[in-house]
Amino acid sequence: MARMLGVDHVNVYVEKAGPNLTRVLQHYVDQGFMSVLPWNDIPSNVHAHAQVGCMHDCLLRMRYVTKYVVFIDLDELIILRTNNTLREMVEHVMKQTKDADKVGAIMVRNSFFHHAPQEINITDTYLQANLTGGLFTKARLYDLKSVLMQFRGKPWEPPQRCRTIADPLRVDTMAVHHPETMFGDFKVVVVDPKIGLLHHYRYGWYNEDTVRDTTAHRLTPILVKRLESECEQFIAGVNMEVETGVGYRSVYIFCSLPEGKSRPDHVSVVCHNDSVPNLLQITYQYKGPHRYQFSMCVSPVFCGYNIWRQSLESMEMARMLGVDHVNVYVEKAGRNLTRVLQYYVDQGFMSVFPWNDIPSNVHAHAQVGCMHDCLLRMRYVTKYVVFIDLDELIILRTNNTLREMVEHVLKQTKDADKVGAIMVRNSFFHHAPQEKINITDTYLQANLTRGLFTKARLYDLKSVLMQFRGKAWKPPQRCRTIADPLRVDTMAVHYPQTMFGNFKVIVVDPKIGLLHHYRYGWHNEDTVRDTTAHRLTPILVNRLEAVYKQLP
Repeated sequence: MARMLGVDHVNVYVEKAGPNLTRVLQHYVDQGFMSVLPWNDIPSNVHAHAQVGCMHDCLLRMRYVTKYVVFIDLDELIILRTNNTLREMVEHVMKQTKDADKVGAIMVRNSFFHHAPQEINITDTYLQANLTGGLFTKARLYDLKSVLMQFRGKPWEPPQRCRTIADPLRVDTMAVHHPETMFGDFKVVVVDPKIGLLHHYRYGWYNEDTVRDTTAHRLTPILVKRLESECEQFIAGVNMEVETGVGYRSVYIFCSLPEGKSRPDHVSVVCHNDSVPNLLQITYQYKGPHRYQFSMCVSPVFCGYNIWRQSLESMEMARMLGVDHVNVYVEKAGRNLTRVLQYYVDQGFMSVFPWNDIPSNVHAHAQVGCMHDCLLRMRYVTKYVVFIDLDELIILRTNNTLREMVEHVLKQTKDADKVGAIMVRNSFFHHAPQEKINITDTYLQANLTRGLFTKARLYDLKSVLMQFRGKAWKPPQRCRTIADPLRVDTMAVHYPQTMFGNFKVIVVDPKIGLLHHYRYGWHNEDTVRDTTAHRLTPILVNRLEAVYKQLP
């Protein structure tokens, strides 16, 4: 985008960059477009890694070298409304300015740009309708923030959050967001947002009023062509979810197939024409009637996880909800949990897939990767996929099975045929605080008769013993998803990230169903006693008694 704006050269100051970004920077260095300057040995207690210091190093370094210096971050773009290049924009602003020969710097106002709020599907529908010729797919392939993050907050009042286009012969010193002192009587002018605006791309939703702003989309065709050329030597991936602070992340790799050719049987992932390290067989799903109505995908089991009683409770509760099959991904499980998993495999209720050789510095043991493996694996096999952890239960308030709950929710939903996924809100459930333990035991003994209280403690039933509920988290935070794998394209951990077509996501009212997330310890949140799950205890105990008799 900088090149499209007419920028001739870029200086980047680097303390430490990841391996992929280092390759990108080196690419532009090799082209002569960039200089990378070391910014090492910065004390930890200096503000923002001495950002102001490097700005002045650049200001002085470029004095007598360049007419203008643009100070900016990598997560910011200057998007012009009425011009094509920075040179045209500067000339435009100067023509509108009195005493233009006294201008020493130009400030561009900042607006934060966000992803869509919960109406993710609405955004995808809009983009698909307005970015034709494959541009929508390519925008996602390259994860273009200028396309995908289109909800703009207010332009900040200058000089807050502004970025500066400075004449280094006229600006003496800089603050982060504005010139601090000028030589002589030179002045600073501010660009009208109708002419140009700083797009600052921020993850998360910051509770500010927003409007859709697609000004940058007019640049998308040119930008995509440039990226296609520049990215030939890099692996093209679609980020499945933002995973910061890690060495690896989950991606899709798209392979273009020549038209008219027979479908391949195997595929390899090869970098830099190396020898083939893998040969993976391609599975083409049979597109027939669904084998299952509801299947469950469980997050990776790792580090010898061995909480087997809770896993038994989860599986039997899943059966009570009408789940037909469960896929579990295992890196390393404890001996007792392994016995439990094998029991369900032998019954045909579960498939266990190895999830080995995951690098230690990948986010959450590549959870997002295994979610997509499961999503694709169950496409055309099951009507719905439920993504969940072993320490979570979906507890229904007004229905008995997931099928009944989905039908209930869809009946209440306008355009129900456009629903592609259903999110269930999360609440953390805790043991009683120390001062309430005796009261809790007395309550359970009084309300769980016929020996159920004793058996609940014997089987360590979280749905009985952990009855203090915190707040229901606002979606999509901490939610779990019931997804139609033919309508959901990509998943984040807690919500669908992108949908096919114009399918939408809806949220279950907690009065209908809630995700019970069982957490050890007391987390200093206000709680209420919630015994909704206790209505299931008699059936659950009977099922567990039968399972314990059959366990090897």
